[in-house]
Amino acid sequence: MLKATVSALLLVLQLIVVHAQNREKNLLDLPSLLSYGIQHNLNVDQSIRQQQLAEMGIAQLKTKLRPQINGALQFNYYPNLPVSLLPASSLGIPNTEYVATALNTPFQLSANVELNQQVVNKELRNSLKVATEQKNLTQLATRKLQDEIAAQITGLYYGLFVLKKQITLLEQNEQNTDRLVSFSSQAVRTGLSSKTEYDQLMLNRHKLQATRENLASGFSQQMLVLRQFAQLPDSMAIMIPTDWPTDTILNEVLNQSQTTIDILINQQETKILFAERERIKAGALPVLMATAQVGNLNYGRYLGQTFNGKYSYRFQQVGLRLLLPIYDGNARHLQKEQNLIEQEMKRKDAEIIQNNTQVQRQIALEKLRLADRLLQLQRSNLMLAQNILTAQIESLQNGLSPIREVIQADTELRAQESEYFQALNTYFTGLVEYQKASGMLLSNLIAQ
Repeated sequence: MLKATVSALLLVLQLIVVHAQNREKNLLDLPSLLSYGIQHNLNVDQSIRQQQLAEMGIAQLKTKLRPQINGALQFNYYPNLPVSLLPASSLGIPNTEYVATALNTPFQLSANVELNQQVVNKELRNSLKVATEQKNLTQLATRKLQDEIAAQITGLYYGLFVLKKQITLLEQNEQNTDRLVSFSSQAVRTGLSSKTEYDQLMLNRHKLQATRENLASGFSQQMLVLRQFAQLPDSMAIMIPTDWPTDTILNEVLNQSQTTIDILINQQETKILFAERERIKAGALPVLMATAQVGNLNYGRYLGQTFNGKYSYRFQQVGLRLLLPIYDGNARHLQKEQNLIEQEMKRKDAEIIQNNTQVQRQIALEKLRLADRLLQLQRSNLMLAQNILTAQIESLQNGLSPIREVIQADTELRAQESEYFQALNTYFTGLVEYQKASGMLLSNLIAQ
């Protein structure tokens, strides 16, 4: 038990050292590449800004729950004032007649400060809940975009691994073919082999070289596509492994699964509809506000025949204001009906998405298992073809087999290698599809 623990710790330390060395050299493995590519993607950046806008909308709604202070300054001028007839005796004039007198002023200046505070406003608080759920939806939209980017980067990365492995094998085949060509050349000079067999080996050698060069060109182009897609600078390089334990990968992914992003988005949209319905209901409830007001009112000169002066007074006011929604033209009822229809549609969508997800996951799983069995078969066939060629070469060197049998074994090996790499491509394609259907693509992102 102690030895196993020590071995595990040593392995972890070794992985940490390798990962640190890769960072120093600016080499990116698949998790680092996914992290960098998603972080620097312009579409992801725009989606994150949408989240920031949603957060700002929530902050703006919260400000309505805080005290609101308003100031006002007003000036009025009345060119024509109404005139009242007052008894002259009431103005101290010893006369029995009436006197025309203006009791108002042509100039009026007022200033006041008003404070309003929401006390009870359930509609506003439910609007805040709706905005919060909408912000959560924008986060899920970002996650879905990250999933799509991860699928493209992972697919390109796996493709580069297959190409690199194929190029490496072709280079080894070229070296083996060169030795056969050298041996055949000597056999032709000694009469043990014909010129036709020698030419056939040279043709195979040229085909290997052409295939390798085409694959190398495709590798460079695909690497360029991946670098551009991941927005990598020239100072960073992508580390492609020379081998990959496909059996370990399959066992890991088959034991992992989580709710897919489409299901999570549908659930969040349903939450928004429920919150919106509560907001609509709250719109029929009264709103209670506390108010306070302080100000100053100045009057201009009176136009009365006996009064000529200014008047000013300060006032204060504190109270409650109750707003009662009475009739809105049936708009709220129609909103409720629309909300119910949308909820029913989301419920049906959830069933469809759930069924489609299960079907896609099952199909992807069967394709991956089939690809894995085919890959194992083709790997066994490849090893068998390699052993046959090795045995034929040894037999040829011992003078027990003609060179044409070696050429035939070499040709069969080339065909088997092609089938093996087709199976390897199919395997990694199925792996990406299964990880996407299982919601596990971003599981490749490790803590950087």
